[in-house]
Amino acid sequence: MRDFANNVKAEVLVAPAVVSAAADGDSTDLFDCNQVAIVVASGAVAGAGDFAVTLEDSDDDSNFDAVASKFIVGDTLESTITANTVTKVSYVGSKRYVRPTITKAGGTSVALSVTAIKTGLADRPDA
Repeated sequence: MRDFANNVKAEVLVAPAVVSAAADGDSTDLFDCNQVAIVVASGAVAGAGDFAVTLEDSDDDSNFDAVASKFIVGDTLESTITANTVTKVSYVGSKRYVRPTITKAGGTSVALSVTAIKTGLADRPDA
């Protein structure tokens, strides 16, 4: 029997960093999996930073649109990121690609990272 860690694939979509501007994260290709969780981890919020993470999806990895709330299951993606929290959601839409988008409404910065955890893989992931 294989353990859980060898049956999932983790991909960094936004590397851990202090973010001070709006940005799009990297996309993940969902072709090779049945399920994906998006995990947003935050650290310190500086200067009343008012940032949010939303999801966008695409059929072609070029033209992205906001994901409708009915395709996001689990925690709620906060309209303002809270310091030192972890939020996880599942994307249950039908598009092949999904990516996080960081928006800034004000303030200075927030430390955060975004990771995709894929399971139900067609092939066992590399070590």
